[in-house]
Amino acid sequence: MRENQMIQLLAKSDGFQSAAELANLFDVSVRTISNDIKLMNSTSVMDGFCIQFIKGKGYYLEVIEEKAFQQYLASLIEGTSSKILPADSRKISIALSLLFANDYLTIKQLSDRLEVSSSTIKKDMLSVKKIFEERELALYSKSHYGFKVIGLEENRRKAIIQLLRNEIIHPKLTSEYEKFRTFFDEEAFRNYIVDQIASLGIKMNDLVLENIVQHVALLVFRMKQHNFLKEEIFHNEKETTTIFTTLTERIVAYIEEKESIHFPMNEQKYLSKQLYGKIIAVDELAESDELFKYITQALKIVDSKYHTLFNQDTELKDALTLHVAPLLQRLYGGHQLENPIIEDVYTRYTNVFNIAYEFIQLIGNDLDFTISKDEMGYLAIYFAASLEKQTYDQMNQYKKIAVICATGGGSSFFVKTKLEQVFINAKVKTVSTMELHKIDETFDLIISTIPIKQEFGSIPLIYTQALLSEKEIKKIQKDLLLVNENKTVENDINQQLLNLFSEENFEISEETDYLKLLMARGKRLEAEKFSKEGYAELVIQREKLIDTIYKNGVAGPHPMESRAIKECVDVVLLHTPIRFKEKEVKLLFLINISNEHLFLHKEISRLMIRIMEDSDLTRQLNKFKNYQDFSQYLREIIRKG
Repeated sequence: MRENQMIQLLAKSDGFQSAAELANLFDVSVRTISNDIKLMNSTSVMDGFCIQFIKGKGYYLEVIEEKAFQQYLASLIEGTSSKILPADSRKISIALSLLFANDYLTIKQLSDRLEVSSSTIKKDMLSVKKIFEERELALYSKSHYGFKVIGLEENRRKAIIQLLRNEIIHPKLTSEYEKFRTFFDEEAFRNYIVDQIASLGIKMNDLVLENIVQHVALLVFRMKQHNFLKEEIFHNEKETTTIFTTLTERIVAYIEEKESIHFPMNEQKYLSKQLYGKIIAVDELAESDELFKYITQALKIVDSKYHTLFNQDTELKDALTLHVAPLLQRLYGGHQLENPIIEDVYTRYTNVFNIAYEFIQLIGNDLDFTISKDEMGYLAIYFAASLEKQTYDQMNQYKKIAVICATGGGSSFFVKTKLEQVFINAKVKTVSTMELHKIDETFDLIISTIPIKQEFGSIPLIYTQALLSEKEIKKIQKDLLLVNENKTVENDINQQLLNLFSEENFEISEETDYLKLLMARGKRLEAEKFSKEGYAELVIQREKLIDTIYKNGVAGPHPMESRAIKECVDVVLLHTPIRFKEKEVKLLFLINISNEHLFLHKEISRLMIRIMEDSDLTRQLNKFKNYQDFSQYLREIIRKG
């Protein structure tokens, strides 16, 4: 079975597949992959192909006889309807299969369903057990029967929703649930909900709407499977107000008519509770003036700490007021929204996640709650958008710009024209090297295409190329943001990124425990006076709250609050990946940056994104033997932009 999937994978691949990549995909050892391929090659010639290996590159499939191979490949595809699932997706699929099951499932049943070996399923069960434990459920096993999930139906439904909402890990759904989704008209139900919330005067965004549609669809499926809530649902006073009662009654009537099922009272109470936790009526925002004051005070504290201007952004404050009111209500009631784009948000805007966390803690310091990563993601987007506005405003503050060119004529005119498109409020004047004396204090920015020895006091000086590309224009903007952030007159974003890395802060490690590794590297930064005491503990605190492990095994841990003395990024390469919270870590960037350097932190995140999106990353990591190898790779990634 694994061999068939491997042949299909190699047949589709345009390049090489390393043994490590195949081992990771099929969740087996490199030795097992090697043995599988030897076995396949013993008979492959009869089917028109052979799997070849090139040292340093990996495996590829060579077609010897096209017709024979295509016939063989067609028979494989016909006999294998499913695609290969990555390890994380497979584990989520096992968990969902068990959650949807009304009875015990055996290892063989799960193995057949997911088309992997029984030994792989047995190995996955340790991770699946943790998935259930984190959601107040238990995995129970019984000899000759198999495995079964034990726990409250409400917790089971919550777990299903959380696992289904994950858009990074794509699980394989059960055939029963797939069939139900085919017949349940989600679009018609969505339109019905939109009409009802409009008639009741309820304020709701698209994400809340999708949450409700998915919750109701699952509720209907569970009832059709005769999985009803056994525990009694209790309401608080607000959940029984007319607006929630009315909406619940209308949804119940719609579902009973369309799906020909009966809604027990306990299920109606559950639905009402879910609706209350996810939406808020317009009249419940009456206290927004008081909330606005709290938000203003919280933003003042954040601005003071991070050297930002959030409190001056009235649009941000208005948006936060509308968002935070229902958020606090959900937190208080124990309901939190799932965020389908959380991993993308978290990767791209990690520089503002700390801000989002501190902000909501300042707002809700009297409430006893734990905010989820998903909810923080929504808040982080608001702060990220405000920072983008601040960036735009900074570009518009320049009114008179001198451009120094080696030659006049066409190239000077070209540079001047391009810069006028970027600095729309500025007067751009070209200056030759013979006219430097004309640059006086009336200029607030100098951009030069040649090296300049002369100093111009406090006027910022940025270097660029004679023929400005879009890439160079973006670099000018980034250099200026660094000038403003660092309060200096000269900065180069690429050089500043490179300056954060050093041989002193690089290690190839054999450590097998993620948190122990972070503690050791963090304590080393403290001892070497790169950071203040307490840095390592704050990094561990952050990882336990919300980990910073991203795609393709790249991690970017950093503390809840900066302790930087000398800014740096400590790099750890793991040729043997380690795991934390069911995620794999191969390359670790331990970030040690000052609070106020949000733009620099964002650029570090952008650099990590470029690395994790490198299709050749695994092969590159395996090649690194020392810091020089890594540094060369890093410079190339930065150069490409």
